[in-house]
Amino acid sequence: MVTHTGSISSTRTTAFSRTTSEAQRRATVNEALKRERHFRTKIENAEFGIKDVAAKDSSITLKQLFDGLESDYRIRGMLTARNKSNIKMLRTAFKETSRALSVTSAQIDNFIERRQKEKYAPNTINRMTGMLALSYKLDVNRKELDAHNFPRIRHLSETGNERTGFLAKRNFALCMPCYLPTLLTSRCSPISVRGARMKSPL
Repeated sequence: MVTHTGSISSTRTTAFSRTTSEAQRRATVNEALKRERHFRTKIENAEFGIKDVAAKDSSITLKQLFDGLESDYRIRGMLTARNKSNIKMLRTAFKETSRALSVTSAQIDNFIERRQKEKYAPNTINRMTGMLALSYKLDVNRKELDAHNFPRIRHLSETGNERTGFLAKRNFALCMPCYLPTLLTSRCSPISVRGARMKSPL
């Protein structure tokens, strides 16, 4: 009987090589899929900060924003009676328990319109809306809000609302000797630093 040992061995070697190549190809594909799953898991677990920021965004309330604003003013020595009053007005106008990102530009415009009907000057309204904008920016700086998510806040034109009729320090100094006794001149000098309107009582 004639045997073809060499031929059989060659066939087995070829089959083994093909099996090995197929196994390597599958291993490569599986590794790529594994990397993709790992990458997706990192995103879902907020290892890139995406989901984490989104979760914080949804939980931040207006009260937290206003508390942070008040704290910032206190730290910088700017928590004056006027600023306290403006923050209080913001707390009253916007429901504090609302989510910060639920506030819309339309709601802010409505707030501006109400202040206009109450005869507030544009610069006064801008101070209040500026405080609202600052409260959002402070939270963005703390990495608790995404800058792209908070509402657009309108800024009113203050043209024609400038304070006029003030004497410059030099003019004030020239006027004082003409209208004031020498005894009062030195006492009135501080007024020139604060500013005095023309034709107004000292």
